[in-house]
Amino acid sequence: MPLTDKPFLATHWWRSISFRLSAILTIFFVLVLTLGLFGIARLNDFNTVSVRLAAIWLPNNRRLGDLNNSTSDFRAAEASALLAVKQSEVNATEQDMAALDQSIAQAQRGYEGVAHDATEAVYYDQFKRAWNDYRKLVDQVLSL
Repeated sequence: MPLTDKPFLATHWWRSISFRLSAILTIFFVLVLTLGLFGIARLNDFNTVSVRLAAIWLPNNRRLGDLNNSTSDFRAAEASALLAVKQSEVNATEQDMAALDQSIAQAQRGYEGVAHDATEAVYYDQFKRAWNDYRKLVDQVLSL
């Protein structure tokens, strides 16, 4: 049977160039759409992490850094007060310690104002108790 007797499109429609091109374009469109949706989902996850980092972690780290610096400076001022020979040196050191007490209290208020998970809260409470005990000892030592 000759090839011209059968209608070409009726029996071999999947072999036509227009069908193949349409199928390939459809597959590419679905692939691009799928990759785009996947990329948008990943960007959304990245944005969520970035917001958490900017809203919680960076302020926490800044306040903890301030707290660390102020407590270290306080301990250095305490040593200066113990080593001071003149009353004017003692008075200047006590003023420095009072200013550092205020900066430590400010850093603590700032840190407490940011949300924390349970583990962080436990560690911070331990630090706060230890710092308060330490401050009482410093006051006792300086009064002697």
